[in-house]
Amino acid sequence: MRMDKFTLKAQEAVEQAVQIAEKFKHQQVDCEHLLYSLLKQTDTIVPEILEKVSFSIYPLIKKIEEILQAKPKQYGQEIKAYLSNRLN
Repeated sequence: MRMDKFTLKAQEAVEQAVQIAEKFKHQQVDCEHLLYSLLKQTDTIVPEILEKVSFSIYPLIKKIEEILQAKPKQYGQEIKAYLSNRLN
């Protein structure tokens, strides 16, 4: 993935997705991590657009949290998260 081709906010979202994966003890950073990151950003266009079309993001955030909790976790050694093929 060529991060230099992304906007600053998109780069931040990917970096935050990696942090989220590490927080949940996931080795792979997947689409759900990125979506969660985009929805949690406060000063970006994604939540604003969803709210303009009357889409409530809070139930979606809760559902994504459930999905992330259900993903396999890695314990023991330090987790080095990487982008999944699906996300890449």
